[in-house]
Amino acid sequence: MYIARGIKSSGNYNTELYNILINLPNNILFHNEHQLREPLGIYSVSISRVFRAFENMLEELERSSRNFEKIDLAHKELLDSLMAYIDDGYLIMKCFYPKCKVNEEIIFADKWLKKIDKPLVEEYKRNIEPYRSKLALIVNKTKHNHARYCHVETTSIFGKTLGYYIEGVNKNGVIEPNKEIHQTYNGMFTAISYNKDIRDQMINLYFISHYTAETIKKILLKNYNIRFHEVTLSNDGDNRIIDILNRINSLKEIFFPDEYINGLPQITIKDQLVEFRKPAYKSYVSKLSQPTKFKIQVVMNGDGVTKSWSLPYFKGL
Repeated sequence: MYIARGIKSSGNYNTELYNILINLPNNILFHNEHQLREPLGIYSVSISRVFRAFENMLEELERSSRNFEKIDLAHKELLDSLMAYIDDGYLIMKCFYPKCKVNEEIIFADKWLKKIDKPLVEEYKRNIEPYRSKLALIVNKTKHNHARYCHVETTSIFGKTLGYYIEGVNKNGVIEPNKEIHQTYNGMFTAISYNKDIRDQMINLYFISHYTAETIKKILLKNYNIRFHEVTLSNDGDNRIIDILNRINSLKEIFFPDEYINGLPQITIKDQLVEFRKPAYKSYVSKLSQPTKFKIQVVMNGDGVTKSWSLPYFKGL
């Protein structure tokens, strides 16, 4: 998938959803009935949390010394903020319908919306699933299944690459990378490099925002006969956004072995235009330095009981 945002084409570097929400007519909004902020207010609070989480995560990765506890906390907040952003998308959609449309109390906005337009909601869920699924798995495993982060650092002639995996426990009590989250590669468990992950999460943010904007356009057309076309608008937060994007692109383009073949993300910044692409161009991937040999270090917390671990990038599952 490919999305471009730029000063000439969009007026800003914010998401497509921003340009939709800032142009809404007030007479089609029912946020007060639902005791919610206006849609643009929901968006502004939500996206600000996401950008702040990216800044905090980048700050930890840019430090010369590693504090793995702080990295864990920063990454968890980044993923939590992205999950909240998805949930807030449903709340924004809810604002376009009067409360009387559903004559029962339903806590979750996506389920409430399904009562009104199930095909629309299900289509939206299918569209964002490729960008939500692993995110949701990691958040749910770490919140509700006692899964923990383990950190991995590889060293090659091209430098060091830091990453993580989420623990799972097999039927024999061996702690290993969770198989629902981490695919195997050449008979080995794998991990996720932060160099790939941070780029991935930013691209996913813009892709999910695109589908949220498209769904809102459908709501406006179907319910109010409003055919919405995006207009170019400036945004006071552009300097912050482009700074974050530049810092992400400053992360080394060195990844874990399996990531080179599993669809790398690509962010290109040039001439006031930002391009988000996944998977990356083959020509981009072919020019990357791909280490064939590396040393690996795994940082984990023992529990005083477990005696066996399976580690990523070691032969023998």
